[in-house]
Amino acid sequence: MHIRPMLPTDITAVTDIGDAAFIDDEYFLFIHPHSHKYPISWRDHVYSRIRRRLHEPGLHCFVCVLDSRDTTLLASGNCAVGEVAGYGIWERLGPTTSPTAVAWRANNRTFCAWVERTLFAVQDKYEDLFRIHRSIDRANLARLMTSADGCDVFDKYLAEHWHMRVLAVHPRFQRQGVGQHLVTWGLDRARHEGVTATIDASENGSRLYRKLGFRSVGWLDLAVEQAWPGGQIMVYDPTGEHIRLAIGDERNFKVAGTTREVDAVWKKLDEKEALEKKEGDVDHVGDKGP
Repeated sequence: MHIRPMLPTDITAVTDIGDAAFIDDEYFLFIHPHSHKYPISWRDHVYSRIRRRLHEPGLHCFVCVLDSRDTTLLASGNCAVGEVAGYGIWERLGPTTSPTAVAWRANNRTFCAWVERTLFAVQDKYEDLFRIHRSIDRANLARLMTSADGCDVFDKYLAEHWHMRVLAVHPRFQRQGVGQHLVTWGLDRARHEGVTATIDASENGSRLYRKLGFRSVGWLDLAVEQAWPGGQIMVYDPTGEHIRLAIGDERNFKVAGTTREVDAVWKKLDEKEALEKKEGDVDHVGDKGP
């Protein structure tokens, strides 16, 4: 199998994958609890999201395709050479002063892409006004949009990084290396550029990401009574500049009234604590008087 850029002709196959992979995923069930009741509405939402992302600046969409080397899979008779098994979407984030970030975000800047995005915006307004997507729980969606999501946390600690927006593998091809191929693309870029890679991970997906070198530094807080059973904020730090392994009580991360476990902590927190301690020592010395 190999990966290649996603094409407009892949959208139907990619929609099939997203439909099958996410309909029972805890993240999407939080936003789309009625997906089984309204399967057509759910699928339409998946389709429209993929079309939008294919035209968004800064996003790089890939598919993993079976080839003649996948002899074991092909021998089953349930798949064929050229079949799309999964897809991933990476985003390069960074300031305008970073030539690398600017170069990666220069895609989809054509007039045609702008027209597509404008039409999508109009469609969004129409769908929101008439509540077209009945699978969505709009209260939960609002919680997600107003919460301190993973990207906000990443921007707080990282000047620039790669962020994996979506990873989906069709259930027929899970645990066959498809996801690893799609994740590795971004990790290779991160190592080459000397930046981190990040992701907001579901409980199921976190096992793969941890295997590939990601570490959990926190959990999403969606302002619900109990912590959502996914939403790990995970970081891949090839340079070792930004995170370190958590020690002792540092592994306990409080979110939404519960305690979750993390693997690592931000090094900037160490710098902040050291500075506060230094300032406290100065104040203490001054309090002693002459």
